[in-house]
Amino acid sequence: MVSGTPLKRPRQDENENTPLQPRRKRVPRDLFRIPLTPCQPSQPLFSTPDISFKSAPLTPDDFCFHTPSRPPKKQPPIPLLTPEDVERMRKAHREQERERAERAVQAERASKAAKVEEVLKTMRSPQLPLHEFVHEVLTSQDQQHSSQATKLLKSHGQTLLEDIKQRAPALPRYGASVTEMLDKFSLKGFLEDAESIAPTTSNILRQIGLAHPPEGQELSFKDRDLIIATTVCMLIKSRNEHATSFQTPMAIYLLAYGTSRSLFSVLNHAGFTISYTQAVLKLRQLGEERNLLSKETVREHVCMLVWDNLNIALKVAQQRDDNKDSYENGMTATLIPLYGAKQGVLPLHSNLLAHVANQS
Repeated sequence: MVSGTPLKRPRQDENENTPLQPRRKRVPRDLFRIPLTPCQPSQPLFSTPDISFKSAPLTPDDFCFHTPSRPPKKQPPIPLLTPEDVERMRKAHREQERERAERAVQAERASKAAKVEEVLKTMRSPQLPLHEFVHEVLTSQDQQHSSQATKLLKSHGQTLLEDIKQRAPALPRYGASVTEMLDKFSLKGFLEDAESIAPTTSNILRQIGLAHPPEGQELSFKDRDLIIATTVCMLIKSRNEHATSFQTPMAIYLLAYGTSRSLFSVLNHAGFTISYTQAVLKLRQLGEERNLLSKETVREHVCMLVWDNLNIALKVAQQRDDNKDSYENGMTATLIPLYGAKQGVLPLHSNLLAHVANQS
């Protein structure tokens, strides 16, 4: 016995732990590293009074071991995500969602394009081109076709106009000629259109501008509807810059009276008129329209041409570098159609109107 080791009583129970007989710790065995041991001991497994079995030579069936179908997989450690990693993952997810939405939109467009192609195949014939088909649908006298066209324009007319505007921005709208704007210019008509299209706004403007004056005072304006109509036209210009049915006639009127460019700029910012550059372009457009009308009139009727030279002196009260006295000169011409007159040379005498009346 080793000296210095305290002695204790021997172990009474086999499960009891004493310093003399310490209990060995059970170490888990790794089936893939520890060599195999036989399960059958060298001593007899069991015995009976009559029969005693002793150990026999070991065979492979006598070994006890576990054979798994595959090695167990280790659980990968959970990575620690930083805020940058989370933001990167979110960005990648949003990018995937955007690509998925784009693919869906492209697929829908391809489907619609295929349907349009199927419809256009039946309309590509020299007998009825596409533009004639649309024109016939909109101007058809058939009751059923006319009803369908009316329902289409009421339901989707605004969308169709926007599509036409996006497809051809330079295409002028129907009735956008300067001549027609001047012919149909009417503040009363603008006010009536505003009351039918925007009744609430018109009522508010009327309540604000047409309040009853206090007792003993008279109205300072003869017709306040003109002020309301002008206000409505200016509001329309602020909503849609292409709605210049009121501003274009005002610009031509101001040009005719020699309004300066600086005043044009102020009134343009207020929405009362168009800019000076646009006013000059509209004036040229008006000249081209009248020129075309004159050519058409000359082809159909005998006409008389009257012209005169103009010399106008424009004086200003205070001359500046951009506003000085000027002397404008030019020529004006008027084409007068002679209805009922025969082709040929008219006699040059004083009783020309009587001669034309006799020829008619």
